[in-house]
Amino acid sequence: MTLRRTNSYEAFGLSVVSEIPLPELAPGDGSDHDDPDVVVRRGSVQNNGGENGAVSVTPEGDYRLTYEVASVLIRDGREIVVDSLDHVHGEIVRHVVVGPAFNHLLHQRGFFVLHASAVEIGDGAVVFAGTSGQGKTTTATAFLAAGHRVLSDDVAAIERVDEPTVHSGFPSIKLEPATVERFGLSVDPPENICESRDRHFYGLCHKQPVEAVPLRRIYLLEDAQREEIAPAPASEQVLELIENTYTVSLHQESDYARENFTRAVSLAKSVPVKRLRRRRRLDVFSDVIALVENDLGVRGERNLGERP
Repeated sequence: MTLRRTNSYEAFGLSVVSEIPLPELAPGDGSDHDDPDVVVRRGSVQNNGGENGAVSVTPEGDYRLTYEVASVLIRDGREIVVDSLDHVHGEIVRHVVVGPAFNHLLHQRGFFVLHASAVEIGDGAVVFAGTSGQGKTTTATAFLAAGHRVLSDDVAAIERVDEPTVHSGFPSIKLEPATVERFGLSVDPPENICESRDRHFYGLCHKQPVEAVPLRRIYLLEDAQREEIAPAPASEQVLELIENTYTVSLHQESDYARENFTRAVSLAKSVPVKRLRRRRRLDVFSDVIALVENDLGVRGERNLGERP
């Protein structure tokens, strides 16, 4: 396979070579250019129709993502093939690649992939899980503003569910400009943006950890009338983890469903799963941060690294 002009990147501890510019990712050193962990290229992908965002599994076990603007094939945890319409803005294509496509690739590589944002607090990581619109990114942003390091936005790639660790994703977080202003964040501006989109990836101005970070807590976000942390009942923990698995749409595949259930059970036994209840108000985030820090026993510790 001969690639056109390529760029080298790093994401989730993997070396990436891409024909498509992906400024949201961390630049790679090029040492693995001839044998990268992941290749992103343009190519022809069959569009089988279906709803926008539909996921299907080919007879070969590849994943096919179908969108109005592009079709994407994810193969063997090593290759992402993108077939996009000519008129589609580059930022829209990039968001498909670094979001859904890469998240499904992580699943193929054996990660337990949660629909969650991951933050480093003290010497460990926590993930904030929840359905779309539950405030995962906003919660991670509040911890970023308080001096904690964001590991990944909207996805948590967990390794070894019996001794779970979380890999840093890439040094960007997808936000609305108004959110950046409200929190007074020091972030790098997004590149090559599509003005019709509400949210863009802003560059994080801190170093990302090279090694995977031990996972200390999983917090399930919930709306409530007051702020509190409560253990999730054991009977609900596994179900909640499964429902928040990024690849939940593949549960119709019986082999996948069994494997995912087994891994969710192991993860729930290995790390505390708790409910983080809070009001949807910016003025209560200081209380939320204090609750989490106290729960971890790291009150007041901050671990933002220097700008790379």
